[in-house]
Amino acid sequence: MEPPYGHMGATLTDALLQSGLRYETVVLPRVREVQAHPEAATTSGYLRLLEALGAKALLRWKSDAKLGCVLAVTRMLRDEHVESEEDLRIWLGEEKNGVWLQRVKGVGPKTVDYLRLLIGEPTCAVDRHLYRFLAEAGLDIADYDAARTVINDAAALLGIDGRDLDYSIWTRMSTRAR
Repeated sequence: MEPPYGHMGATLTDALLQSGLRYETVVLPRVREVQAHPEAATTSGYLRLLEALGAKALLRWKSDAKLGCVLAVTRMLRDEHVESEEDLRIWLGEEKNGVWLQRVKGVGPKTVDYLRLLIGEPTCAVDRHLYRFLAEAGLDIADYDAARTVINDAAALLGIDGRDLDYSIWTRMSTRAR
């Protein structure tokens, strides 16, 4: 697993665009483009850039739904004075904030966990690949929290970071899916 970006624009772009898309060809190029803007390293700087250039132009994105989510979350975090990944780590450390973040259309528990993962928290973000892995292991788990617990507990038993187990499973299962 890669270390945190150290760049809120990149972190938010990655977390909020990734759902249901090919990471390497769709999300990562946009993350890299945002990273090229040092002024977007803070949440307020990223928001200023999104507003100045236009979110559609900056992210080269057509879907209003995802752009609305990016803008809503970025504004929410700016209003909460969450300017850096460290601020986000502290802010997400309060469970109520993760729940509050999920009020934004397009943000669910996986997105919140993926944000945690991107900022270096030892957790996993359960997606279809991880669910399929659990099913192939003979576990019939449909509940998100239960699936996250199983994977994080397995990581602890193996003595590895949940991020690394998530990445290993995701890489294996997504490669097989192609």
